[in-house]
Amino acid sequence: PRTPAYHIAPDPQLCQESQNNQISSTDMQTTSVSSGISTISGQQIVSLQLVSQSGIPFDEIILGDLAADFARSLDSQVITGSGSAGQLRGLENGASVGTTAFTTASPALVSATSANSFYNKVISAANALNTTRYLPATHVIMHPQRWLWCLEALDGNLRPIVLTNGAGFNNVAISGEPTAEGAAGVLANLPVYTDNNVPVNKGTGTNQDEVFVIRASDVFLFEGELALESFDSTYANQNSLLYRAVGYAGMIPDRYSASVNIIGGTGLVAPSL
Repeated sequence: PRTPAYHIAPDPQLCQESQNNQISSTDMQTTSVSSGISTISGQQIVSLQLVSQSGIPFDEIILGDLAADFARSLDSQVITGSGSAGQLRGLENGASVGTTAFTTASPALVSATSANSFYNKVISAANALNTTRYLPATHVIMHPQRWLWCLEALDGNLRPIVLTNGAGFNNVAISGEPTAEGAAGVLANLPVYTDNNVPVNKGTGTNQDEVFVIRASDVFLFEGELALESFDSTYANQNSLLYRAVGYAGMIPDRYSASVNIIGGTGLVAPSL
């Protein structure tokens, strides 16, 4: 897949000075961004006896597990894929993506000290998109343990800062339905999605996670149809069956590098929950 990126350089004379005068014309500057095609595949060899004599539809279980692991592997590459050795180029490795440092030994969901406030860093990352992409962020992606850390935060009267339901006053976030992965709530008016493939081994102590603030419509993921198949001929001489899952994908995370901002630092050391 190849997506063109067009850009018209700023021109101070873009306004027509007066009626019937020649209007401004600035040549477009064009380039392109592209993605290789990654093959994601897995297999399992099972004895014919196990499939034939099983009291359950064992083949459906095997193919279902292969499909689930395919989704896990694809999701992992979408976030941290290196762009080499057959991997997609993930959000973490897009060219010149933005970063926001959260460096503190006293992190809190909200704090009067901005350096300690996770909420402030999310706002800062969103502002980076607003002022460089000139369009708003649309999603926050974090590890489930980071969202649960947000949920356990209490105010000075030992009341939860993040409400689960009902009316509130000056909420910084609202929690949705309980989930391990997927839509989890809203933080700083941005939808929060949790994902177990978000890395938690960053930093010198390999114990920090990351938080992604993105404009999702600027991130392109191209997926082919997942093929789930079984083959009996290959291993017929040993009464075995081969089950295989295979799919193809491409990804462009950085058509607009400003559309991805990664929050990281010592303020994101793994919480004790």
